[in-house]
Amino acid sequence: MPFERTVARENSPSEISRGIAAMLVEVVLFVSSASVAKYLSGEISVSVFLLFRFAFSLPLLLAFAAFQRGRNLFKVVDSRTLAYRSVFGIIGITCWLLAVAAIEITIATALAQTLVVFVTILAPFLLGERIGVRRWAAVLLGLTGALVLIDPTRSGWFEIGIIYAVAAPFFAAVMFILLRKLGSTDEPVTTSAYYNIFGCVVFAVWCAFSDQNWPASNETWIWLIGCGIAASLQQFLIAYGHKLAPASLLAPFQYFSVPISVFVGITVFNEIITLQFVIGTSIIVASTYYILVRENRARSRSRH
Repeated sequence: MPFERTVARENSPSEISRGIAAMLVEVVLFVSSASVAKYLSGEISVSVFLLFRFAFSLPLLLAFAAFQRGRNLFKVVDSRTLAYRSVFGIIGITCWLLAVAAIEITIATALAQTLVVFVTILAPFLLGERIGVRRWAAVLLGLTGALVLIDPTRSGWFEIGIIYAVAAPFFAAVMFILLRKLGSTDEPVTTSAYYNIFGCVVFAVWCAFSDQNWPASNETWIWLIGCGIAASLQQFLIAYGHKLAPASLLAPFQYFSVPISVFVGITVFNEIITLQFVIGTSIIVASTYYILVRENRARSRSRH
């Protein structure tokens, strides 16, 4: 559970409703931040965007971490896993925003849903988990949906944006698996603080030693500050949502990022939704939802 560990208990209907609402707002912020990155891509690079995204997220995040942990704010046990989590997290978010900047936000968001597929593929190797035949079949179905969405039969399909869009959920999957390991040793609020500090330092160094276009207007600065604050709020909302409602109930609401991105893609970026997009995305969502259902059943059996 991000930011807080609590003793398992039965949540009331009103708590569950608030938890779902928190996750829906988090999804809106997720797509909104990506949309701003795409909107600003003609003025500033993804590196500059991420520098200020990490920098402007730190004040609220560090304040909350200090309030929750006090003197133990920066105390960690598994520093090696934390380092790996930070590296893969930064690679994942960089690939995600590079994909959004290069291709349609609708396609990038749909391919991002394959995160669950990659977690399932990697879990046996990194966590030693056993995956049943049905979940492996769902993995193959999800990969098929991604192929339908990408459409390798069309000319010019192999482009850098597609590579980034596939790489992003893969590296994010590694990060989430590492977060599972960290959850048993370290406080999530501390690992989040380290991750954002590390990201800020990495992109500050990168931007300092590379030729970058810096924000030239007050409007751009406002967008960047807003995205930094949104990044902090996303982490708070994830923590709050998982505190009030079971993760198994909240997970499917991540799929709302797809219709939101479709709305943004059509209204803001004049993207066109094709039948192939609808079919491929539907296959991905169906397969990953089935994987989540099977995983929840497996965990439920292991607890009894």
